[in-house]
Amino acid sequence: MSRRRDSGLSRTLGTRLVGVAGFNLKVYRDIDDDEFADYQAQQIVLMAAIAVLVGLVAAGPVFGFLGVLVVGARYWIISSMIARKGAAYFPGRADEFTRKRAMRLVGYSTGPLLLALFFAIPLVGPISWFVLNLWSVTALAVGTRVILGDPPLRDIAVILAVGSIPQLVLLIGAVAVRVWG
Repeated sequence: MSRRRDSGLSRTLGTRLVGVAGFNLKVYRDIDDDEFADYQAQQIVLMAAIAVLVGLVAAGPVFGFLGVLVVGARYWIISSMIARKGAAYFPGRADEFTRKRAMRLVGYSTGPLLLALFFAIPLVGPISWFVLNLWSVTALAVGTRVILGDPPLRDIAVILAVGSIPQLVLLIGAVAVRVWG
């Protein structure tokens, strides 16, 4: 069974992850249109949560557990925020802006966190955590713009703050434990 669409884009998990990581707008739009991508997005969030757990366990099991909670909560909360903003911007088409649709792109934006395993490496870990989260938040910004069109910067900034501040606090806490532990 072919997983290609008329556009010629492959719909496999790996090729989509690479497309989202490279900020390819065609891939973002394909994910937005594909109902099957829901399951793939859930798989990515689950794998990213496991990678964060393994990477942050080096700072202690509490940080590993908190990392899993942050990744999961980010997935649910941000997708809800995007769906609400879409319904508010386009009241005539509010039924198009579902949480399920937003969850697809939010789930894929979590993809860079699959490399969070590197946090366990001394010195490289905190730098990689910062870079991966920046990468993830940038992917989230692109996905948000694909769904909502061209929303005001203020609205995107609120969504990105909700997505990045908890992860930044987790980084600071985990680094403090590893350095002064």
